[in-house]
Formats: sequence, structure tokens, C-alpha cells
Amino acid sequence: MATSLKVIAICILVLLFSEILIAQQTGEIRGKISDEKGEALPGVSIAAKSPSLQGLRTGLSDRSGNFRLPLLPVGAYSVTFELAGFEKLEITGQDIRLGFTVSLAPVLKPSAVSEEVTVVAPAPLIDKTKADNSYRLNSDELAHGSTPAALAAAYAAIGISRNARAEELSADLLFALFRSLHS
Repeated sequence: MATSLKVIAICILVLLFSEILIAQQTGEIRGKISDEKGEALPGVSIAAKSPSLQGLRTGLSDRSGNFRLPLLPVGAYSVTFELAGFEKLEITGQDIRLGFTVSLAPVLKPSAVSEEVTVVAPAPLIDKTKADNSYRLNSDELAHGSTPAALAAAYAAIGISRNARAEELSADLLFALFRSLHS
């Protein structure tokens, strides 16, 4: 009877350990991120990629600079660390084995400050450097409808009386007059 109890106990232990070994098919990457002065860097974006992983496994470092990427399938990993104001760091060739924890201590270097500003604006319709609001007609424009009857029709179309003084006419009204002559 004592022998049968030993056999049963051994069988139970083998079953328990086999479940633990089967359940532990992953590993993890953890560590602490700091800058060149050794200060912890919170909020660093961490991304791990591997052929054995579908997509990316991502995380953020906590306020102490610590990070943890658990439950990574077995395989070779490339880990990328990014934070605004610091150079992007990529560590490759990190092998994850069953139940194994890879410890990293990445150090991020400040990035060089560079800024590029591109201003795109259309050309202005009005030359702001001149106070002139006149428009010069060339011979072709005069030949195409600048007769007294055409001028009278254009005045009526935009609402200008024939006796209007030049200072009452804005550049917009004069432009509208010119356009109505040529439409």
C-alpha cells in the first residue's frame, strides 16, 4: 500500500510540473530606461517586434523609467525605444526563451534640436508697397469694348454713377468695372 501511495504521489507531481512547463511558453523583456546622466525617463514608448510575434508588443516606461513587456513568444526580438527630444534607440538580437526574462538598461541620448519651417502662401492680389490704385489699359483692352456705351453699361451693372469722384471708387469697384467690360 505504501508503494502504491508513492506511485500516486509521483504521478500527481509529474502532472503538476508538466502543466507548469506547458503553461510557461513565453518570456519577457524588462528593464529601466535612463538618459546619459542616469536619470530615469518616464513615458518612453517601447515596441518589441519579432517574426514569432503577430504585430508589435508595445508599452510605456513608468515614472521611475521601469518597463515590462510580458508574455512574449519564444524567438529573437528587436526592441525600439522612443521619446520626444531623444534619439530613437533600437536594440536587436534579444533572444527570448521559455520562462526567461531579458533585462535591458537602455540609455537614450538627447537629440539635436532642428526645426524647419516652410511657409507657402499665394501671391498677393495687391502690391502693398505701392499706394497706387490705378490700372493701365493696353491697346488690346481698349479695342475690346471700352466704348462710351460699354462704359455706361458697366457703370450701371456695378452701381456707379457717372458723376462719382475718383476717391469714392475703391480698387475693388474699379476691378469689377474692368471685368464687366471684358466679359
